[in-house]
Amino acid sequence: MRRSHPASSRLLVPICLILVAVGCSPGRDLFPLEVGRTWKYSVVDVYGPRMADVRVAGKARVGDRMGFELVGDDGACRLTWDGSTLLASEFLGTAYHPPLPILRGDVENARWTWRGTIRHAGSVVPAVVQASQEPSSAEDLGREVSTIKVALTVQTAGGSFVVETHYRSGVGVLRQEVRRGDTQTLLLTLAAGR
Repeated sequence: MRRSHPASSRLLVPICLILVAVGCSPGRDLFPLEVGRTWKYSVVDVYGPRMADVRVAGKARVGDRMGFELVGDDGACRLTWDGSTLLASEFLGTAYHPPLPILRGDVENARWTWRGTIRHAGSVVPAVVQASQEPSSAEDLGREVSTIKVALTVQTAGGSFVVETHYRSGVGVLRQEVRRGDTQTLLLTLAAGR
């Protein structure tokens, strides 16, 4: 004897598919953001080598969207996913208006340009950011792993600097380097938080 399914169960599959489509944009696993998530980084900067903790502290405004505030030993940053693009309104001690796209999760290779203003050390100045994204690799616990590398070249009237970040699926930032000219001013390497 064949049993028929009630109408409510026939609606369940399309509703689940809609929820999956809305809740999971491609590439968001390149920087998983959920309250309470933590990472520990080995840091080399002007203060010398040290360890630094970063955690997703809670929800926060990122431009006109809701996102997350990440806090750590060196301050805070504000990030949100807008579809498959990761946006930052505060990043590495600098505020960006409008929020700066720092990663495209839907493609491996991309280039984009951002124009806006940045606020750093009490000054607000116009800026242009040239971004490039490509597949790459980086060392993780002694072995080479696949990453997506994003290079952001930030240009203002006062000079420029480059932020190169390696994102690993399911992890987030695996490695990040900041350079002014030939001088490395910051190097972060993930120590824990996989």
